[in-house]
Amino acid sequence: MTLTLSVELSEQAVDSLLAGRRPDEANGLPGGLEKTMARLRDAPCELELARGERTGRGWVEQHLAALVVPTASAWQLHLVPTEFVPYVLARMNAVGPRSGRASTPLVRFAPGALARALATGDHEVTRGLREHWRVVAMWLTEPENVARRSVEVIDTDTGLWLVAPVDGEVEVTHTRPTEVFRHLCALLPEPDELSDGLG
Repeated sequence: MTLTLSVELSEQAVDSLLAGRRPDEANGLPGGLEKTMARLRDAPCELELARGERTGRGWVEQHLAALVVPTASAWQLHLVPTEFVPYVLARMNAVGPRSGRASTPLVRFAPGALARALATGDHEVTRGLREHWRVVAMWLTEPENVARRSVEVIDTDTGLWLVAPVDGEVEVTHTRPTEVFRHLCALLPEPDELSDGLG
């Protein structure tokens, strides 16, 4: 598969896919996608996608990835070559330049404090909030051992902030779009990180 494909999903298909059913067993998928989705039956890497209160899922194998994401009016299934995943995630999350400038490049929050700041918008990090999004990749490194890698970003009028846990707190660092994209490119596991290789 070399081209991307985006299709609108029925409520039945969305419910099946978000409930944890394997992508090849989902009910209500658009006709003609059964063979393509069957390639993802044993996909070694899964994605959790979140934008604010909206959540989605993804599956990634050696050559193909499927992303189930909400849009303003519907749910979309994006089928893309695996090497395109960072570009699709960047586009979905509107990663790009911002005109503002932060006065503080790094802030640490105690547990729970960042969630309160996001809810109230009363901190420089959350003032002018456009979106808060996160992508988590999960894969087996060996039977019963699940590894995770994530990219979490607060998008505001003053720019993009990377979020990371550090020593029991949450560290939020002002960053550039190119740095966020670099993190997205490093999100998926390398073949030697997987118990059975990617695909």
